[in-house]
Parts: sequence; structure tokens; C-alpha cells
Amino acid sequence: MADPSDAADTATNGHQDASADLLRELVAHLRNNRTDLRQEWARRIGEARLLTALTEEEIFSRESLDSLNAARPLNDAFFDYDQTALRDDARAALDRNAQWLNRWKTTKVTVQGQCDERGSAQYNLALGDERAKAVKNYLTSLGVADARIAIVSLGKESPVCTDDTETCWSQNRRAVTVLNASS
Repeated sequence: MADPSDAADTATNGHQDASADLLRELVAHLRNNRTDLRQEWARRIGEARLLTALTEEEIFSRESLDSLNAARPLNDAFFDYDQTALRDDARAALDRNAQWLNRWKTTKVTVQGQCDERGSAQYNLALGDERAKAVKNYLTSLGVADARIAIVSLGKESPVCTDDTETCWSQNRRAVTVLNASS
């Protein structure tokens, strides 16, 4: 008659063999994944080193005009009703624009003079032109080269707000500075 302890030893050895196989598979899996993780981290560290090695100018030069304009680095200048004189808040906004433009001297911009819906199309085109000129003149007085600034009047044709209220109209009386070239 077989000793029951022999059967138990055989079962234990079978479980130990299976456990050892599972352990070997687990160790192999971890080694493979650790290699994958090491490679992934090496790739990420390489990218981080590349980005930290680039100068601000190199990073800036890689940006598209669309992404730069979407970031809106330049502020709008707002005007009082039927006026072309720069308000104090407009001067402050344009001071910041001039600092940015003087930092990034390879950029060119277009200043879009805009108006609210009141008045004729012809009158608002002329008013928008005068607003754009006022902004250009102020930026050039702050050291931005005249040749880097184009102007255009959009008159009342490009409103950001279409309600018939003073609050809405005041949002449309503005000069928008848009990047149009960067070398």
C-alpha cells in the first residue's frame, strides 16, 4: 500500500514546479517590461533635455503663426465712440505689445482698425483706418520699426458682439494687432 505522505509529497512537488514556472514567467515579464520602461524614460528624458537645450528664440521659431495668434500675445486697444485718440488703457495695452514686438524682432503685424455698427460703411472704414494709424504711430514711437506694421480698416464688418447695446458696441471699437509673419 502506498504511503499517503508520498502522494502529498508528489502533489507538493507538482505545485512547487508550477509555482516555479509562474515565478520564472513573472520575472521574465518584469525584465521585458523594465526594458520597455527604461527605453520610454530614456526617450522622455532625451526630449526634456532637447527642450531645455533650446533657446527661447529656437522654441519661438518653431511655432506656427496660427498657434501664435491663438495664444493672443498681443492686446487689443479700445476706443471711445467716434474717436481715434488712444485712451489710457489702450496705451497700457500697446506698451505691452511694443515690449513683446521689440523682444521678437522677426515678427510683422497687421493692425486692424474696427468700429461699431453705427454710422455708414464708408464713414466706419475711414474711422477704422484712422484708429489703425493711431496704433501704428504709437507702436513706432515705442521703437517698433514702421516696416513691421501694416494697417487695414475693417470698418464695422468684423464685430465681436452683435447686440444693440453700448456694452456690445464698446467691444467692437478697437484695433486688433495680428501677427502675419515671422522669420
